Amino acid sequence: MHEQQSQHLQRATQVLFEEGPVSFLKKCVLGIFRPFFQVSFYYLVPVMKHFLKPYENQRCINIGGGNWYYPRWENIDYRANNRYVDYCLDLKAQQKLPVKNDCTVLIFSSHCFEHLSDEDALFTLNECYRIMKPGGSIRISVPDMDKAFTAYQNGDHRFFDEGGALCRGDDIETKLVNFFASYATQDYSGGPCVSAIEVQDKLKGDKYDFCRWCSSKIPEDAPYKAHINAYDFTKLKDFLSRCGFKDVQKSDYRQSSVPSMRGVAFDNRPVISLYVEARKQ
Repeated sequence: MHEQQSQHLQRATQVLFEEGPVSFLKKCVLGIFRPFFQVSFYYLVPVMKHFLKPYENQRCINIGGGNWYYPRWENIDYRANNRYVDYCLDLKAQQKLPVKNDCTVLIFSSHCFEHLSDEDALFTLNECYRIMKPGGSIRISVPDMDKAFTAYQNGDHRFFDEGGALCRGDDIETKLVNFFASYATQDYSGGPCVSAIEVQDKLKGDKYDFCRWCSSKIPEDAPYKAHINAYDFTKLKDFLSRCGFKDVQKSDYRQSSVPSMRGVAFDNRPVISLYVEARKQ
């Protein structure tokens, strides 16, 4: 407890001297009032949904958005709080999206597709193409396979500890495996248990094979499997192209070609993420 307080004090001092008193005061105020804003927003969501309904033929949909709301957008999720979910759908069951053809103009998905197998991901992307109007855009972010391998090669523990993936392990090899594969049981949450020597040996082969090997180490009887897939730009571009999308482009953090998707409600975890956009012609 005292160690945690010391870390908070050290971080506050760093902000004060490196970023200035105005930034320091802003962070203090936000820290104090954030819980109040979160609770208030939770109870306001149904009201906002009632008055700010989606446009019937200009739909905007978040795939796997979790506890997320944005005015006039709809959220498809399976595990999130019902207050935030418009369509409760298990994407791992290859269920059709409950949306008619050619009625959606924007689709966004952040850190969802790494939870799906290749087959389920392709099924979902085909569904996204079906519901999208010609000229519509899709933006997807996933953990970036290549960033993880670069961090491993550089011995960058901070990437795995603080980048947003919450990787566990006593060594960087274990953290790398946890980046690509994670699961939870009643008394455990993290990645597969593997030895550093085994990881080093597997890394001598193809990177896609390595990621598949990581996922294969998740116990079959694990009640919840989280990260089971991995992407680089080449793979995600191939998936989008196979489903009919055109103009597949690599993007950057909050640099969407669509201005309305550049805000704080959309992109997150820039350290570990890959951002890709495409269109339906």
